[in-house]
Amino acid sequence: MQRPPSACEAPAPSSRSQVSVPARVALVLFGICVGLALVELALRVTMPTPTYHFPSSRITDDRFATRAGQAFDGNGVRYAFDPEGFRQSRATAAAGARSVLFIGDSFTQGFGVNDDETFPAVTCERLGQRGIAARCLNAGVSGFGTAHELRLLRALLRRQALTVDAVVFQVLPNNDLRDNWEDGGFGVEGGRLVAREPPRVPMAVWLRDVLFDNALARASRLVTVAANACFNGEGMDPHYDAAAFEVERQLLQAVVATVQQRRIPLVMLIVATAAEVDAVRTQPYDEHARLDFVARVVQQLSVPWIDSRTVARRPADYRPDDGHFSVAGNAVIGGELAERLTPLLR
Repeated sequence: MQRPPSACEAPAPSSRSQVSVPARVALVLFGICVGLALVELALRVTMPTPTYHFPSSRITDDRFATRAGQAFDGNGVRYAFDPEGFRQSRATAAAGARSVLFIGDSFTQGFGVNDDETFPAVTCERLGQRGIAARCLNAGVSGFGTAHELRLLRALLRRQALTVDAVVFQVLPNNDLRDNWEDGGFGVEGGRLVAREPPRVPMAVWLRDVLFDNALARASRLVTVAANACFNGEGMDPHYDAAAFEVERQLLQAVVATVQQRRIPLVMLIVATAAEVDAVRTQPYDEHARLDFVARVVQQLSVPWIDSRTVARRPADYRPDDGHFSVAGNAVIGGELAERLTPLLR
């Protein structure tokens, strides 16, 4: 007959308490890994290969320099760049030709159109028809926002060997505010634009870049699905707040000041994508708000400017699959720019 334990005797340890804390943590982690592996396997079986809905890495300024002297095929055309980094044009500039510098993003670079079909190339061709020999310096860089473009403008104007007789500065309000936010290189402090070196990259952007520059993470469908859900939110985003609009305003003012300090004529070009031209104004966020804001700012800067919504309105002016200017759209924009530049270059 067993005797009951006395009050002085400690109870025998249970089997549960014999499992150490590190072992429990290891078991939990093992269970999580197995669960994630099963989810990954299920996604590979049940859904097609997903793609990221956003740039997987932050855009940096070196895109202009690294493309110098390079050529590559994409979007059904060949993109070729001269040794200085400008997109090549087949037109040969005559001796004494005026140099027109074009700063912008993929619209200026000429997404999906040949070298001589970009609106910078068309602009210089139309100027020639008006009796003004012009050299096209196409410094458009796909992916650039206003912050990148301002720094590139300043760098090119500092080149001693580069003569610039006029500048065309193109902005795309559709994503420039987001690009400025991701760049982190400028901010407004005390009502003034300040350059930040090093840039203050938002934590979400830093985390995204660290995670998705990893080859294993990029190959995972689970990571891709989760990333699209976390980093591709719709509606009002933090980078479209009042502070982001003020940064854009100050950047545009800095563009004008930079060019005017050198007494160079400037034309501003505000570009809308095909989706925005006929977009219905909706709440809580109106896609036209960024376009209208930038248009008001540029109008107040007292420089010649063009709003593409007023001149490129036909569906034929845009590529059907991505919203960039078609060959016809580039021709329309080039013609309008030539008209604005003619009195400035004579």
